[in-house]
Amino acid sequence: MVTLLAVNCGLCVWVTWCFKEQKFPVVWPVKVEVNLLTKRPSALGHSGPEVMAFGIKVVLTLVRVLVGYARVEAVLYLGLTLTLAWQYLRWNPHLVNWVNYLKGGVSVAMVWCSVALILLVFHPGVKQQDMTKWADSMTLTLLSGLVPAFLLGAIASWRMIRYMTNTALTALATAKPDAPLKEICQNIDSPQDVEVVARCCRVWEDRYNLDATAVNKARQVIQAGLAMFPNSVYMVLLHGNFMIDVLGVSQSGSRRIEDARKLDPNLMCRFMMFVRHQQASQLAAGKQTNGGANMDLLAYVEYQRKHRMVVRLHREALQAICSFWKALDASTVSFSTLSKGLVKIESSIAQAQTAYRVVLESYGNNPKLVRLYGKFLQTIKNDPWRASEYFAEADRLEEIQNGNSSSGPHLPDGTPLDRMDEMATAVLVINAIGEVQVANKHAHVLFGYKRGTLEGKPLASLLAPHFARWLSEHLATLVSTAALAHATIRDDNHGDINDEVVVGMHYDRLAFPVKMSMRKASGVGEDSTFITMMEAVPPVRGVASLWVAMTGTIVACDPQFVMAFGWKSQEINGANLMTVVSVQDLRRQLTGEDPETGSIGRAESPSEVLKG
Repeated sequence: MVTLLAVNCGLCVWVTWCFKEQKFPVVWPVKVEVNLLTKRPSALGHSGPEVMAFGIKVVLTLVRVLVGYARVEAVLYLGLTLTLAWQYLRWNPHLVNWVNYLKGGVSVAMVWCSVALILLVFHPGVKQQDMTKWADSMTLTLLSGLVPAFLLGAIASWRMIRYMTNTALTALATAKPDAPLKEICQNIDSPQDVEVVARCCRVWEDRYNLDATAVNKARQVIQAGLAMFPNSVYMVLLHGNFMIDVLGVSQSGSRRIEDARKLDPNLMCRFMMFVRHQQASQLAAGKQTNGGANMDLLAYVEYQRKHRMVVRLHREALQAICSFWKALDASTVSFSTLSKGLVKIESSIAQAQTAYRVVLESYGNNPKLVRLYGKFLQTIKNDPWRASEYFAEADRLEEIQNGNSSSGPHLPDGTPLDRMDEMATAVLVINAIGEVQVANKHAHVLFGYKRGTLEGKPLASLLAPHFARWLSEHLATLVSTAALAHATIRDDNHGDINDEVVVGMHYDRLAFPVKMSMRKASGVGEDSTFITMMEAVPPVRGVASLWVAMTGTIVACDPQFVMAFGWKSQEINGANLMTVVSVQDLRRQLTGEDPETGSIGRAESPSEVLKG
């Protein structure tokens, strides 16, 4: 026994080391199910009740050995079997419903056996000489009641799941539009109840496609659960797993998994996060074949975000070093300033090192990042030998990529996304709320922004104020029509914007007409990603334009107006129309009246008056 215990402890230490170093000589049989659509009978939606049930079964096996008193044992058996039945009937942890029915029936049958044992041991009203007959009758009663008890437990499990699901879905369907989301489902008491109701998405139209209506209902249930339990780690993990496995939004789902890390997860939730991390690493490794050419649009946007992060931290480390040497080169040197500078250097280098390690774990086959890390080692950490290794690796990866430059995500016209800077059209990748995720070089030139400053800005800031509401309505339409795209496996382009002429706003607050096209690229619902393409419309020769609100306030002017009248955009925007147009001349042009003859000619429209 001592030898087996020592071997077991050594094996545990080895497994721990393997997980810590991310090196696995063998595949360990450790698995937790995180896919809501799995069809494995043993898959658990929430493992807490099953762990508790396992502990109860262990105690059940030890009662006979440790107690030794028949009546005490019978009472303990009854209490333990009732607790076991409660675990299965109340929580129904298995994703496959018939397994819940089976275990619910078995647990109730065990309760029936415990009740029969209580009657046998305590034998109320039965004399000692009649114990043999009493035992025979109780045995027959026990055997005859096993099947009804099993059926009762199975029906109770079925009824519990059906009641929980139907009550919650009915409450969501009949709720008032202005009702608080967290107060709609009154029958839900815990995040595990949300998971039970969310299983309504497990309805297949055929072998591969889910029922769109069922998926939409499950999405509403999970949103209500998030409103009811915003600080629950399990609820956040459930949302992330639903987005990854049901909706197919892996990037946004992974961000929800990362959000759960900040909420003090327990041991089981930590293991679920670890499983998701391993799956994401394997997926990233698959996508990084051919140097990352297999990335889809969402993965490309995520890569751009992480690339900007490491560049920013790299720059901060360089600035910290420059500030230290600048302080040291001053005529008067302060020891406290130098010590603070050294602390700043150490912290900035540590942050940059950590960021590079995390990013290279997912994008280790990207030559740009590998070369950038080599520069970090060479210029900041003063390690030219290791830097030369990374430079050589970057050269090797670039050679591999030479034959695969046309792969990867593409724009609607077929242009690879990594070559969008070569286009003469402004290209912006935006999310569902209109924030710019990626913008090409021409977009920065068209709107007058410095390179890299458009990321994170709302698209509405690039349009005239009176187009902001129009844009938000169209985005809402695009998001709503794409909410179930993954579940229905269809390409629905309803709501796309095709060659719509809008008014763009330059960085200098000059307005100009642009032709805009927008279409959904990937994602589902609030996690959709859209590609927006803009092209400036050539101005009409000899025409200057003002855009005026209903109150007479000038909201924008074009460059032709500035050149024709000499007003600056800062002076004219927000001013009243009467500051640039004479009231008498405007009335005369609108009515066509001649002040000398009193005759009335053809009246011109306001647009004709304002265009000169």
